[in-house]
Amino acid sequence: MQQATGSAVERTVGLDLGDRTSRYYILSREGTLLEEGRIATTEASLRRRFSSLDRARVAFEVGAHSPWVGRLVADCGHEVIAANPRQIRLIYENQRKSDRADAEYLARLARLDPKLLAPVTHRGEQAQADLALLRSRDMLVRVRADLVNHVRGSVKAVGRRVPKCSTPVFAHRAEAHVPEPLEAALRPVLTTIAQLSEQIHELDRQVEEIARKDYPETEVLRQVPGVGSLTALCYVLTLEDPSRSSGSPGPGTGCCEGSWSRPLTTPSVPSVPTRTSDAGEKNSRHAGARTRRNARSWPLPENWPSCCTACGAPGRSTSRYVTTRTRPRSRRPPNDYVRS
Repeated sequence: MQQATGSAVERTVGLDLGDRTSRYYILSREGTLLEEGRIATTEASLRRRFSSLDRARVAFEVGAHSPWVGRLVADCGHEVIAANPRQIRLIYENQRKSDRADAEYLARLARLDPKLLAPVTHRGEQAQADLALLRSRDMLVRVRADLVNHVRGSVKAVGRRVPKCSTPVFAHRAEAHVPEPLEAALRPVLTTIAQLSEQIHELDRQVEEIARKDYPETEVLRQVPGVGSLTALCYVLTLEDPSRSSGSPGPGTGCCEGSWSRPLTTPSVPSVPTRTSDAGEKNSRHAGARTRRNARSWPLPENWPSCCTACGAPGRSTSRYVTTRTRPRSRRPPNDYVRS
């Protein structure tokens, strides 16, 4: 995908993407309106419109349609800017907000300086598909957990209790402890739990295969205590390009959550541990929490650092280590720990 270069272009297009239709606004190099209109948000319509347009700078906000639209527009030979909507107060706080106004502001900001839009780099098509696999697995696990809690709560409400057991075998173990009055209500739920466990197991197998064949760098990340194929693949797909990580998360920044927002500092006020923002990739935050739980059962070496000054959790230093392992080799710290 061709990214913004900051150089002047003959035409600038603001594209406000909608679910059904999108609004476009085309400016000349001098900032005068050349054309505006509405177009269907479909591959055929967008390709027909942008393939007939001379090379231009096209700006749109990040959203559900922005990844595939960005790839399509770039294939048509245009310069693409995927704007970060969190950083454009001019648009989201506009008192007279409309699709036309959004497209116009995007075009005018992109014409002046693309950096005003805080451009976002979308991950590649294959990485997007592989990350969707992890998200589907995460959704199945959450649904299964809700169903297990429903069964336990229903049985407990009539004075019985399902024994403690692991979730994959819960459906089989719970059958013998479901009271007769609840069999009609809970039997379909137990069947669904068993099916979900099989589907999750199949997705785990696919994750192992993808990590081994397509992402060999996950083998390096699995040296870290508590990190398996699932967590390693999640980190690799979230970062995708190691050069995007400009530095290791600092102490107290909540780096274990995968949303590495640094605390604000001033010359007179020292940095203090702060809570993690919710701006990061949700799946990587879940992976960080999973790593932190798993790492508790691992004996860590004496030189294993703790990068969180607030709690010193090994999971936090694990995320820091995982981040540094994904960088280019010239920027990595010495690998002084290898999982035995």
